Amino acid sequence: MLVYQPITGNAPSYIKATLQPVSGHDRQTKLQSTSKGNLVVPQTGLKFGERVFSVTVLRLWNKLPSDVRQASTLATFKRHLKTFLFSKCYSTVLEQ
Repeated sequence: MLVYQPITGNAPSYIKATLQPVSGHDRQTKLQSTSKGNLVVPQTGLKFGERVFSVTVLRLWNKLPSDVRQASTLATFKRHLKTFLFSKCYSTVLEQ
């Protein structure tokens, strides 16, 4: 929700400014990343920088399925996210 709300306009402008959509150099990459809704993950020079909340949350956001990221309302986003997380959790339990 910390990423979904700023994207949909329900957050202060200083938070929205930190979220940048991925854009490619060539047209194909740009179209694919735009349709997926991926966000730019900042590069860090330190090993500890990879674990910073602002980096981790964007990586997790980019790993979500597009139907979850592109939900039209917060309630729909929560429902899709819950379904995705449950299916991911129970699929690993059933495989063991």
